[in-house]
Amino acid sequence: MILSIVYDNEAEPGMKKDWGFSCHIETNDTRILFDTGRDGNILLNNMKAMSIYPEEIDIIVLSHAHYDHTGGLGYILGINQNTNLYIPKSFPGRFKKQVAKYCKIHEVTGPMEIVADVWTTGELGKLIKEQSLTLRYEGGIMIIFGCAHHGVGSTLRAVDRMGLGKVTGILGGLHGFSNYGLLDGIKVLMPCHCTTHKREIARLYPDTYRRIGVGTMMKI
Repeated sequence: MILSIVYDNEAEPGMKKDWGFSCHIETNDTRILFDTGRDGNILLNNMKAMSIYPEEIDIIVLSHAHYDHTGGLGYILGINQNTNLYIPKSFPGRFKKQVAKYCKIHEVTGPMEIVADVWTTGELGKLIKEQSLTLRYEGGIMIIFGCAHHGVGSTLRAVDRMGLGKVTGILGGLHGFSNYGLLDGIKVLMPCHCTTHKREIARLYPDTYRRIGVGTMMKI
């Protein structure tokens, strides 16, 4: 798989940064966009700069209903109306009714396999319901978070119950997470977006922390 950060608070030279998150995932035969950032123009600009094309996206997954993760959706659907959208069932009915005109919606409740080696955790949390993605690769399991409002620990436990394998990588927004011991043994730590304690994670795990932002591409 190839993971590409196309929206984040930090950016490589030549890319545009903004508050929000989006990650493009390319498997052998499927292109997935996880979250769509806040501003569609910025999203499309960054995708173009990284040679990622909206019309080729097969699946869009939205982690939760906050605008900094859904704002660019309309821009993608304005170009590509042949995509499948996976959203937590708890998304507002008005939102679902509006986007159903432009794509096929899959409402997520529990864990499910989206395509080979890519699963959703299902919607987690109470006040803010959110789903994360889990990717199975040769090195283990990579979890991609939107904001982890419901807690990193609860997601790790949910993935453990799914029985997919050992979590070896974490990427995305971790919000106010500070139970750092949960990160022991994880080989790759890539916190970004809304992560409050990014510097502390970098200090505690210098060998596994990796700074990322718009323009970051990695093979797993």
